[in-house]
Amino acid sequence: LQPYLRTLEKILDFLELLKEKGLNLKYVDMGGGFGISYEEGKLPLNIKDLAEKIYSLIKKTGAKLILEPGRFLVGPAGVLITQVLYKKNRGKKRFIIVDAGMNDLIRPSLYGAYHQIKKLKEPHGAGSPEVVDVVGPVCESGDFFARERPLPQITEGEYLAIMDTGAYCFSMSFTYNARPRPAEVLVKKDQWWIIRERERCIIKRATQHRNSII
Repeated sequence: LQPYLRTLEKILDFLELLKEKGLNLKYVDMGGGFGISYEEGKLPLNIKDLAEKIYSLIKKTGAKLILEPGRFLVGPAGVLITQVLYKKNRGKKRFIIVDAGMNDLIRPSLYGAYHQIKKLKEPHGAGSPEVVDVVGPVCESGDFFARERPLPQITEGEYLAIMDTGAYCFSMSFTYNARPRPAEVLVKKDQWWIIRERERCIIKRATQHRNSII
């Protein structure tokens, strides 16, 4: 939190200089940058503690604070559900191939982002964990979700949950390799709604304005 708070202190010092020049700003925009804990076991951001410290700094200015805590709000709210297509061994390497691909969630491939991967249903006698690579079906070496990840025994056909995909995941998705994007489902307790239909034919969508000038 300290870099964020030091930045706010610098901004407020500048605000005082502007007041001395006769410029009274009504708003202070601190932007975003509130992270979330993607890895299991890491302490999450104490948002209450942060809010109290920010308020103690800005209350004396009289300015209204604007924040953009997007990832903190929506990151943990998204989960990518994918089905295991098959398993493959190559030497000592073990691969879990799923039906989701890098076009659905590119963060691990693009900059090595970590996302927890969990089984939706834990079968009886799951056995000891195994170290696997969880990869997609796209013909690219970068099509992966996890590398050398210890996971419970996984069988073909079962479903996995790739966690914390609410921030920048669907907005970064694309239709590489002619792969339509998946549906989005909003879940509230025991109710659910399809809020974005699964894409069926990207070629039809791309050519529906065939009479337009290209």
